Amino acid sequence: MQEKQHQKAFLKDEALHVDKLLGLVHTNVWGLAKTPSFEGARYFVFFTYDFFHKSFIYILKPKGKCFSKFKDFQAFIENQTREKMKILRNDNGR
Repeated sequence: MQEKQHQKAFLKDEALHVDKLLGLVHTNVWGLAKTPSFEGARYFVFFTYDFFHKSFIYILKPKGKCFSKFKDFQAFIENQTREKMKILRNDNGR
């Protein structure tokens, strides 16, 4: 018998009204894909900023490259928008 795994909700005082371009950015890592891409990638990392709900996807071969892709994303998006990222929220995955 399998049970649903529950995750605690974010605290109510952390509820945000996003009024700035990079006020809140969500991230998630997906993988291990059963079938690799043509270049051998099996993981994806997603970044979505709440203000416009715009998403960016980076394809990864090893999962350990997530932080370097985050740094690439942060440099790119802060350069494009001339704003600083305020809050990065993830799903507390491994």
